[in-house]
Amino acid sequence: MTVVNGPLTFEDRLAVSVSLTIAGTSHDFTGGGVPYVDLQLRGYGFSGTIELLVQDDTDAGGGFTDELLDPFLGADLVKVAVEVAAVHHEAETSASLSPVRVEGLVTHKTVEEELLRRSADQPILVRRYRLEFADPARVLWAQHFPCQLYTDQTPQKIIDEHTGEYITFTYDWSVLSESQPQWFIHLPPERKASFYDFVVWMTDERDGVLAYDYEQQQYSLTALKDTTAEAQALFGDDVHTAEIVVPPAPRHVVVVADSYGDGPRSETIEQDQAVDGVRHDRPMRSVISQEVDDAVTLQRTRLRLPKYEASLNFGRLPTVDVVPGSELKLEAANRWSTASALITPTWRVRELQLRATALTHAGDHEHQLASTGYAVTMRARLEQSDDERCALPVYQAPHYPAHVEGKVVSDKGEEGEKTYQTYRNETTSLDEYTVRVPLYDDQNVTAPFEPGQGSGNVYVPSYREERVLLAMELQSSRIERLLDWREGAALSMDVQGEQILLGKSPTSNTSMNHVYEDDQPVLNLARTHDDDGSLIQMSEGQLLVEVAELTDGEAAAGTLTCKLLKSKTGGVTLEVVNGDDTITQTVTMDGTTMKFEVAGSSDTSSITIVEDKITIETKDLVVTTRDTISCSAEGTATYESTKDTTVSSSANLVQSASSDVTVSGANVELSADSEASMAGATAKVTASNSLTLSGSNSAALSGATVDVKADTTLTAQSSATATLGGATTTIKGSLITAG
Repeated sequence: MTVVNGPLTFEDRLAVSVSLTIAGTSHDFTGGGVPYVDLQLRGYGFSGTIELLVQDDTDAGGGFTDELLDPFLGADLVKVAVEVAAVHHEAETSASLSPVRVEGLVTHKTVEEELLRRSADQPILVRRYRLEFADPARVLWAQHFPCQLYTDQTPQKIIDEHTGEYITFTYDWSVLSESQPQWFIHLPPERKASFYDFVVWMTDERDGVLAYDYEQQQYSLTALKDTTAEAQALFGDDVHTAEIVVPPAPRHVVVVADSYGDGPRSETIEQDQAVDGVRHDRPMRSVISQEVDDAVTLQRTRLRLPKYEASLNFGRLPTVDVVPGSELKLEAANRWSTASALITPTWRVRELQLRATALTHAGDHEHQLASTGYAVTMRARLEQSDDERCALPVYQAPHYPAHVEGKVVSDKGEEGEKTYQTYRNETTSLDEYTVRVPLYDDQNVTAPFEPGQGSGNVYVPSYREERVLLAMELQSSRIERLLDWREGAALSMDVQGEQILLGKSPTSNTSMNHVYEDDQPVLNLARTHDDDGSLIQMSEGQLLVEVAELTDGEAAAGTLTCKLLKSKTGGVTLEVVNGDDTITQTVTMDGTTMKFEVAGSSDTSSITIVEDKITIETKDLVVTTRDTISCSAEGTATYESTKDTTVSSSANLVQSASSDVTVSGANVELSADSEASMAGATAKVTASNSLTLSGSNSAALSGATVDVKADTTLTAQSSATATLGGATTTIKGSLITAG
């Protein structure tokens, strides 16, 4: 065997048939009508090019009409079936040898018109049609760019939803039958990744196998390569040259690195051919240890060392089936060298290239035959049947995350209330939001219950129906940021304010805002529950605390409105308003005066306290104590009344003065129920008109010296006995009458 770089061409007779289906109409071609075929068959699909010769000599008086031209020039989808079979088999040819057959869709079309230049009007006698085609998934899915959300769905059902009438899939992969909470297909055209890229990427990332079955003309997605095919003995005479290809080995290790802050973890997956310092890092962020374990397991299976391969140049049409998926044995008994490394493994066909160009000496008569002579080039790439690596087409990885609007879901409280709710994930035991995605039929996704772009110091969960921007990955979502102001949270631009609004609704909330009034900052902290409200306000030099329950702007029945105002210039004012009784109670302390005031609809009472004086103003003043009242004054004490004044005691009443005591009035009456006494160093009882001293039982007047005199008449008289006596008794007068 000789290693060669270029393809080898040999001549053989092939039965080639082509069928085009356009708008439901079939156009069939065979033999010399197909002068060129080029097929590239791989394990995951195929592509190809064909040329067709169609005679059209009606203008020259002939009997051939081109029925293909009009539909070919149209925009209808063209389905193509190409079959290539050997006409003459060698003696070793398998009795069950099948033709190479593909069914695909056309991607490009051209037509060349061959003119008869010997005629003046140069009529067209033959048209050469050229069509490029590929397997249906590559053709259709390469133009398919869906963005679609699926919840609680399996990948198998998702793929089947996109297959349509031209694509068929079978499955043998548990990954595809497992329902997941979220699958988000994000394939915007500007990102260049199509649905075909998506399926291939998914297969590669999860270590699956994408295969095309050339017998059934359908695809399969499996966990492992199909090993059920029976190995056929390929004769050495079929192959002109062969070369052994040793694919490059990976020189890296894989490091799975989980950045979870409370338990970061890094796992290195070693392999024998790695070079120190060369690595592929697979970063992730997960709080679930099992998810890290799964990632390590997956990356370990993906890191496989290659086995050597074989590249064959055929010298004739092979005597056994050679299409991708076929298994071959290159045994010494079938004319292979015993010293060759090719005879040890069992081989699987991975790629096949078949190119056939009609021989120039083939006559026009062969246009109508089922076969014709071709110059054939045929090459195959083989891999060892136990090589678990999967060859996949080159793909463009999808772009994530996608940004989609959602609305937060909460079942707490009444409809319309701004409540929040977290849901415990039964698998991970983590708390999550549920977010409804209106664009995708109001399906629900979950998002981590995290502070997001806020601070961990501030616990303000997202509330029901809050518009949020979701960053959506393939299987997970997170809240990227919030999108609108809550109703009532935004302030007028005139006040240049900022506000935090918390709570369930406009009638049950707490707000804190900072605004400007007269270009001065004001801080308000307000609580509202139905009509009940509380306010703390800090403004320039003032602090206001207010509690009220208002109905239509007025204090609710049976409630009080309370205010506490602190001012650096006005001091402290405490006000309580009783709207039901139209009473306002006010306490004012301004640094010099302290005043207590009760103002009603008919009168006002107040107590005013200054540094050296207390003033009480009221209609009635009542002082009641359960024990003692003591009043003293270092200066003058004055007690006045414009009407009657009564001083009474249920026990003793003592009035005294260190100096003079004066009791005066229109009428002065002193009385005692038992004994009354009046004493002094000098005692004097006078009356400007008359003086009466009497006792209902007895009356006594005594002293060291007793002087009884009258300016006009003195009368001493008793209705019973009268006695006048003493050690010395003197009776004198200008006229004395006795008897």
